[in-house]
Amino acid sequence: MRLSDLPLRHPAYIDAIVWDLLSSGEGQRLREFGLCEGASVEALHHGGLFWRGPIALRTAAMRAASS
Repeated sequence: MRLSDLPLRHPAYIDAIVWDLLSSGEGQRLREFGLCEGASVEALHHGGLFWRGPIALRTAAMRAASS
């Protein structure tokens, strides 16, 4: 399941990330936000039209918005 498909306010754990599909900058940014295998996440808000905008997430370390 992708983070964009995560139901709101339902805690989940990141099981796997396909790092090879990300640029080194994207991978570094995810790690800085605390998004890695085993991390807990919770979708707080989906933005934009038809939920295609940024996603507000809560991780153990912080709240973050990502597009």
